[in-house]
Amino acid sequence: MKIVKILLGLLGGLAIILTVFYAYLGGFQTIQVQEATAGPFQVIVTTHRGSYSGLSNSWDHFVARVQEAGLKECDALAFYLDPPGTPEDQLRSVLACRLEAIPEPERQKLAAGFSVYSMPAVPALHATFPFRNFFSYMVGPTKVYPAMQKATEGKPAPRFAIETYGVDGRSTEIGFFMPLSADEALVAPLIALFP
Repeated sequence: MKIVKILLGLLGGLAIILTVFYAYLGGFQTIQVQEATAGPFQVIVTTHRGSYSGLSNSWDHFVARVQEAGLKECDALAFYLDPPGTPEDQLRSVLACRLEAIPEPERQKLAAGFSVYSMPAVPALHATFPFRNFFSYMVGPTKVYPAMQKATEGKPAPRFAIETYGVDGRSTEIGFFMPLSADEALVAPLIALFP
């Protein structure tokens, strides 16, 4: 009986710790979705096909290549092209570093070694989620995307989503955008990156 009490105490303590950690990450935060503008963006990009669980390795490889090419800091964002329900092995993600704040000669040098995507300013749904640590990348989308899907009712169906991360994890929040434009020219260059 004593061992049962100890186990229940340990399980209760673990539940409290996990609840506090989830709250710290923003898991109980109410997500506010607003209409805003996404872009303009000019970015160098690389692609990732497959499960989101493999994104970390793709990011590490991309950032290493970008730094080797001379870009000291990556103002990071990603474009997620596929709707919920897409089989994991078919998910398409485009990882990117922004170029807008980089001087033109350096921008041209980077553009010579990477694919470049430019997106004009477009109306979008926007929400943010606090960035605390690596787990924010997992909890944030599970909180934000359902709220954004609900907010798209009665609006043009978004063709893709954008997440903004800032420079090297120094940002205090992750930005989420769903462009409301039905213009195929907006997403076609991203889709064309995948053979």
